[in-house]
Amino acid sequence: SSSAASSSKASSSAASSSKASSSTASSVASGDSSACVAGGVIDGKEVDCGGKTLGLSCDSDNEGQPAVLTLKNGAIVKNLHIKAGGGAHGISCLAGNCTLKNVTWDEVCEHAAGNYSEGGTYSIYDSVAYQNLDTLAVDGNKPDKFFQDNAFNSKMYVRNFTAIMVKTGSMTSSGKILRTCGDCSTNKGGRTLDMDGLTVKHVDTSGNRVSGP
Repeated sequence: SSSAASSSKASSSAASSSKASSSTASSVASGDSSACVAGGVIDGKEVDCGGKTLGLSCDSDNEGQPAVLTLKNGAIVKNLHIKAGGGAHGISCLAGNCTLKNVTWDEVCEHAAGNYSEGGTYSIYDSVAYQNLDTLAVDGNKPDKFFQDNAFNSKMYVRNFTAIMVKTGSMTSSGKILRTCGDCSTNKGGRTLDMDGLTVKHVDTSGNRVSGP
């Protein structure tokens, strides 16, 4: 009887431990697709946008546009579309490390993603960005770059990214994949780009190859 009571107590303790463990797991920062809103801030959470399409506006490559999403402190965002004509200041990383997974930009505006987190790493996996070569003729976009890194001692870590330039006007190229600190008052560094699995395509509006792979 004593042994049974002991066993029951141990079982109760294990159940209590399991409950505590479950409570700890559920307290890990996460969020559902409702956290994916244009102009939103995602701080320290992993959010699956579930294929949502978000966007704001696009004012050429002018500075001062708002970010479609702002990420901070370990934020992870996945399964998201940024709509054409709504790319604005892209998806910004402002603090700590940030991660994007399976994001498609239907049209890049000022840039697709920008790192402004000093000492932070911005990781981008399995994503695609389209950029119209239209000299402002379509959606106000002015092709310039895909990524921006303005943060000191920072890193852009990119794996399996496809950059697609769409010939919609007389322009022949987008400029660059990455621009570092284009508007910094003191352009000190360093900054690191670690990229593997980059594909660059140049197509017409029907998707037919103009140049490249």
